[in-house]
Amino acid sequence: MRRLVVVSVHDGLRCAATETILALPWASSLEVQSASRGDGVGLARLAFKVRATHVGATLKALKEVLGAKGTVDVMDVRVSTEALPPSRSTRTCCRSIADRLSTLEIHESISSASHLHSDHVSCVVLASFIASIGLLSDGSSVVLAAFFISPLMTMLLGLTWGCCVSDGPLARRSLRNLVVDAVLCFAIGLLVGGVLGQSMPHDPVALVTPPNSEDDNKGVWSPLSVSSSEILNRGPPASNIVLAACVAAFSGIAVALGHTGGMLSVFAGVALSTSLLPPLVNAGLMVGLAATYPRVKTTRGDRLVKVAYYSAAIYLVNIIAVFLFCYVTLRLKRVGGRTLRAAQRDFSMTTTSMTEAAADDEGDGGVAPTRGDVVLGEPPQQVLEYRALEEDSDSDSDSDSDNEGVC
Repeated sequence: MRRLVVVSVHDGLRCAATETILALPWASSLEVQSASRGDGVGLARLAFKVRATHVGATLKALKEVLGAKGTVDVMDVRVSTEALPPSRSTRTCCRSIADRLSTLEIHESISSASHLHSDHVSCVVLASFIASIGLLSDGSSVVLAAFFISPLMTMLLGLTWGCCVSDGPLARRSLRNLVVDAVLCFAIGLLVGGVLGQSMPHDPVALVTPPNSEDDNKGVWSPLSVSSSEILNRGPPASNIVLAACVAAFSGIAVALGHTGGMLSVFAGVALSTSLLPPLVNAGLMVGLAATYPRVKTTRGDRLVKVAYYSAAIYLVNIIAVFLFCYVTLRLKRVGGRTLRAAQRDFSMTTTSMTEAAADDEGDGGVAPTRGDVVLGEPPQQVLEYRALEEDSDSDSDSDSDNEGVC
């Protein structure tokens, strides 16, 4: 994965920015352009390409030189015929565990997916209905479809990331939405179980008979049973909980590695393997059916309420295991709250008005930060824009005037 980095600075900092970029061994295709605004303010725009795993180090290097006097835009490069310089870890057969996308880039991706909106709720509701059908009919392919539709994992990842980077609002929002999703899943299962309990013939033996069994006489209700393997695998014995914990632990590691490394296909696989949605729906189904069939037992001799209890326990174990192992993996990838707070302080996601910045610092020969932002045209798609908010010391003004001229 490649990124196009565009640096916009006052013309007086062009030489310092150029030297910094040329000193980066992973940067390539440096282009320097000079521009002039209508008010006579001279600007320099420097564009170059880096690997996605080098964005963080690039931002740190530019911050040391530019401080608060410039903007940095990071954009995706879908396809390029140019070969980038080799990675920093060419001396070893494997990349370092610390190699990852920049903290701000990961944060933007996770934070944007942690909001509760109508499409998210619709996907949860639809996935719950699909999972209900798959559980009762023992249709593994139907349950797989519910896995792919369900967006529950995005909220769990937002909670884990918010705790890891000490982002309280993100963690609270993700936790709230995770609870809302859980209530929706359970409620849909409860609704389906209650409706079926009142609609099906009151025959406990037929309800326990495995789906599509040759000796059942349920007629149109023949595909439905509480003794399907999909339901039994989410109930007693306790070994099902232990197995779910092991799968969730490895999934937590995979989701952290996949998201920090940009391998989003891994994210879909993890959402499938941990199966957050079917246990909740199964718990609701069993409670809804138990209202009509309170004494019905599965072929393993377990009451429906007991199956519901185990399904809820599997969900809680999945949540805890994914959270813990994902958190530990993120810490091993050197993701921390102090890193993100410093980055947010130095580079905030805005489009800077260089005209107002130059007017505020006209006598210093540099560009001072301003909180009055003006959008300069339509920004490119998927652009991460960072603006410095800290003011440099007065000595930076002297160094800016010394750097004026030809590089």
